[in-house]
Amino acid sequence: FLGRAFDIGTTTVACELLDLERGVSLGRAGALNRQVQLGADVISRLRAIQDRPENLEKLQALVMETMNELLHEVCERVGAEEGRIFAVTVAGNTIMEHLLLGVSPLTIGVAPYVPAFRRAVVVDAGELHLNVHPQAQVYLFPQVAGYVGGDVVGGVSAFDLELQDRNILYVDIGTNGEMALLARGVVWCCGTAAGPAFEGAQITCGTRATLGAVSAVEVEGGTVKVYTIGDVAPRGICGTGLIDLLAGLLKEGLIGPTGRFREKDPRWASHLVKDNSWAFILSHEPRVVLTQEDISQLQLAKAAIQAGRKILLKEAGLEENDIEEVILAGAFGSFINPESARRIGLIPAAIPCRAVGNASLFGAKRALLSRSFRNKTEQLAHRSRYIELSARPDFQDYFFESLIFEAEEQEV
Repeated sequence: FLGRAFDIGTTTVACELLDLERGVSLGRAGALNRQVQLGADVISRLRAIQDRPENLEKLQALVMETMNELLHEVCERVGAEEGRIFAVTVAGNTIMEHLLLGVSPLTIGVAPYVPAFRRAVVVDAGELHLNVHPQAQVYLFPQVAGYVGGDVVGGVSAFDLELQDRNILYVDIGTNGEMALLARGVVWCCGTAAGPAFEGAQITCGTRATLGAVSAVEVEGGTVKVYTIGDVAPRGICGTGLIDLLAGLLKEGLIGPTGRFREKDPRWASHLVKDNSWAFILSHEPRVVLTQEDISQLQLAKAAIQAGRKILLKEAGLEENDIEEVILAGAFGSFINPESARRIGLIPAAIPCRAVGNASLFGAKRALLSRSFRNKTEQLAHRSRYIELSARPDFQDYFFESLIFEAEEQEV
C-alpha cells in the first residue's frame, strides 16, 4: 500500500510518496502551483474569486492539475501505480485548503477573517478527481485561523515543538509570513501579509529558485561575488540572494537605516547607476540589478514579519532575548544565510537558529503513518492562541518602526 503527502504552498506544491507498510519514502517532487495564473498571493486569488465567482472552480482545478502532475511524475520515476495509493494527507495555509476543496474562502478576506471550516477534513479522493485509488481517503490538516493554517500546525507538531520546555520562535517565511511562539506551554501565533518579494516576485530582476538564479551574494571591499543555482550565468536573483545582497549593502554602508542608497560612496561607483532612480548592478552581463524600489519591497516584507514577531512577544510577556531558539521552516528557510537574515532584521539577532526544511511536508508524512499524530495536531490547532494583527492598533506602530534597518551610520 502506498500513501502520498502534500504541502500545498501558495507558490510551490511539494509531495512525497511513501510505502505505508514499511514507512519509508520512495520519492519526492515539487512544482510551481498553477494557481499563480490567477494571482501571486492568496489575497490576489481572493480578489479573482470576488471579480468572477467561477474562478473558485478554476483555482480548484489548477491546484488539482499541479498535484496530479506531481503524482504522475514520482510514480513514473519509481515504477509505482497511482491506483495503489490508498491514503493522502495535505497540509497548506487556510486559503489553500479551502481552494483545494472548492470551498469559498471569501470570508477570510473581510473582518473578522473567519474561515468556512477549521477542523481537519477527510474526503474521498474520487470527489477531488485526484489520480489515486478513488476510495483513498484525503486528510486535510486542521486550521488555527484565517491566516494560520495546517502548514504551521503540521510543522510545529512534526518536530514536537509544543512539548519542549523552552521559548521557541517558529517562522515560515514565504508569501505569507506565518509564525508561532511557543512559550511556557502556550502557543501564540499570527500570520502577516509579507507579500511575494522574498519569492522573487515584484522585484525588477527577481526570479524563483531555478537554474541561473543568484542564490547567494558576498559584498565586501568593493567587490561582489555571486553564486547561482547550477553555476551558470545569472538570469535573475531569488529570495536567498536578495537577503544576502541587502545584508551586504547594509554591512558596507551602501544603504542607510532608511534603505536609501548612499550614491556618493566612491568605492562602489562602478556598481551604482541612476536612470529614474538609483540601482546596484549585481551582474553586468547579463544585467542583474537591485533598484531602490526593490529595496522598498523587501523592507515592507521584512517589516511585516518583524512587526508580527514583536506582537507575539508582547502577548507572551517576553523580550527578544528571551527566545532560546529560532526555527526556520520551509524550503526557502533552509537556504537562507542566518547571518544575513539577522542583519536585515528578518530574525532576531544573536539567537541560535535552525533550519528544518519543509516542516509542513514532514508533518504531512507523519500524519500518513500515525493516527495519534493526527489527533495531536488537532489538539494543537484547538488550543493555539491566534493574534489577528489587523485588529491590533499597535501593529502599525511596530510595522513602521520595523521599516528601519539597524545599520550603523558610516562616513562616505
